[in-house]
Amino acid sequence: MWITIAPFVTLAVTASMPDDRLYGYAHLLTERMLLVHAPAMSEIIGSEPGAETLASLPLIAYDEELPLIRALWASMFQRAPEMQATFTIPDLRIIRDLVCDGHGWTVLPDYHCDNDLKSGRLISVTPADLAPTNHLYLVWNKRTANNSRTAYVRDYILKTFPR
Repeated sequence: MWITIAPFVTLAVTASMPDDRLYGYAHLLTERMLLVHAPAMSEIIGSEPGAETLASLPLIAYDEELPLIRALWASMFQRAPEMQATFTIPDLRIIRDLVCDGHGWTVLPDYHCDNDLKSGRLISVTPADLAPTNHLYLVWNKRTANNSRTAYVRDYILKTFPR
């Protein structure tokens, strides 16, 4: 799938492969989607949770279409999720904090929860080989790529991401 960004947009971050005829781009990172919960829920969820167990517990999601949950659910259970989120919050930081406090489970990109996983505030039950990945790209309009401000910001962003 090719993306199209508006002509007035100078830089964008996207999860879709840009059309290189129109846009310059660089791969920023590959995120892994992880099913996470607070340690207090470990006894209920277990180390290999079933679809029915998870569906019976509070799900905190980014939006009603369950975009982050859908890919992981299909990977783990070979079917689409048939549930609604208990809470829908369009802010991954708030979702992470609610899950850390034991209010439910969710699926988060690894970079949103690495510190909490390392500290033990969160637990992931996602097997590494089942974690769906998503590539993120920095995209720029080729017509404005040589603008000194655009080039400076683009290069600064690219330097902050390991290659």
